[in-house]
Amino acid sequence: MKLTSATSDGDKMTFENDFYHIRNAGQVAYAFPSDMIRDARHAAGKITRAAAIIGAIADSRHLWSATVEENLIGAGNTRLRIGLEAEQIKSVLYARTLPLTESGRKRPILHLVRAHQRRIKEGVDIDISRHIRGIDNVSIDGMTFALRPPAKDIDLHRRWIEK
Repeated sequence: MKLTSATSDGDKMTFENDFYHIRNAGQVAYAFPSDMIRDARHAAGKITRAAAIIGAIADSRHLWSATVEENLIGAGNTRLRIGLEAEQIKSVLYARTLPLTESGRKRPILHLVRAHQRRIKEGVDIDISRHIRGIDNVSIDGMTFALRPPAKDIDLHRRWIEK
């Protein structure tokens, strides 16, 4: 696995590539020769960071995520992804300010819609097939967050739509 990290001293960005592998028992191992490691503390820090990132990736299967991208001075576009549990995502939705509907209400976020019938103006009933609708971007205090349901739910939604 390759992990690229970036640091900024204000004027320039520095990128560093690290390589890891995951052993059969699940331990994360630094995959560079020992002469490239400054000391044991340096190696332990790299392994801890990689394990945390791998854990966050694994957690994305079960957590909602909110991603915000900002253009920071001297750092260019910087993306931050935050894992959120179900209770936390409710707080994000409550705090959102945009987008609004034409009537001034907050737009609904992504959700499943069952197959149903709708009566149109002419009095005719039409069949509506099941689908996903709603928005996946919300604004809070001028920052736009892209919301994404847990990966396991996305898989479920895809199978649900395809039925």
